[in-house]
Amino acid sequence: MKISKIIFVILLVYFIPVNTFANCIEGDCQNGNGTWKYINHKKYDKYVGAFKNNLPDGKGKTIYKDGLREFVGLYKNGNIHGHGTFTAKYKNGNIQVIYEGEVKEGNIHGHGTFTGKYKNGNIEYTYEGDLEKGSFHGHGRYERFDKNGRTSE
Repeated sequence: MKISKIIFVILLVYFIPVNTFANCIEGDCQNGNGTWKYINHKKYDKYVGAFKNNLPDGKGKTIYKDGLREFVGLYKNGNIHGHGTFTAKYKNGNIQVIYEGEVKEGNIHGHGTFTGKYKNGNIEYTYEGDLEKGSFHGHGRYERFDKNGRTSE
């Protein structure tokens, strides 16, 4: 399934530990709330949120350098872990894909919902169901739409 492979690659690249190559630029990045600015990191620009023992832990947000992708959700010991929302946008500002659901130790795992959209903003596909290590797994419902928003076969 081509779409599940694309989603897997996007999210596999996204959900890696956020605790490398960063300096605290604001607040308390040891045990409180603060902002990390990534240094020479290929993908990330900054993390804003809760810290515990010098690592992201609690509610936070990671923003990519391209300004088109972000994750808002829970972190544990420097990794994305718990419930969250990943959003990727087209350069025109319209949303390309949204994942909302569970993440376990940096991997999509549990129950979640993917919504992919065309550049015009209409929904291209949705998937709601179980996921394991970034792939559709177990029970779920996949639905595809044409560019005009009608269900396609």
